[in-house]
This record gives sequence, C-alpha cells and structure tokens, in this order.
Amino acid sequence: DPELGIGRKTAGARNRFESIDLEFHRRVRAGFLALALEAPERWRVVDSSRHIDRVFDDAAALVMAALGEGVAEGGSPN
Repeated sequence: DPELGIGRKTAGARNRFESIDLEFHRRVRAGFLALALEAPERWRVVDSSRHIDRVFDDAAALVMAALGEGVAEGGSPN
C-alpha cells in the first residue's frame, strides 16, 4: 500500500521519489501487481503491512529460495 509506505517515512526530508504524488505510487504498485499476476514464477509479492522484521524474513526467504532454484538448475550461487 503506497500510503502505508510513504507514511512510514517519519524522519528526515523526503527524497525525489518519495515526493512524487500518491497517484504515481498507486500506478507503480498496480503495475508490479499486474506483473506478479502475469508471471508468478518471476515476481513475488511481500505483504509489507506487517512488522519490518517479518517483512525482512519473508523477503530474505524468497531470495534464498530463488538462489537455491538457480543452483539446482545449474546456475552459480555467486
């Protein structure tokens, strides 16, 4: 949710990307969700509304799983 993400920015000035209007962020999110629906084997969606530690754990698990699949298919872990 773009509102949640921007709302989390509490300290310091917003950067150029964070200063763009909310509608832009909604369109970007919609685009990424569409990609995830079209190619779920390539894109993953992480629920970032939860505690930051849980979001990190989920994202790390997805990255490690993807790296493991690459190695299993003959790729390099490096």
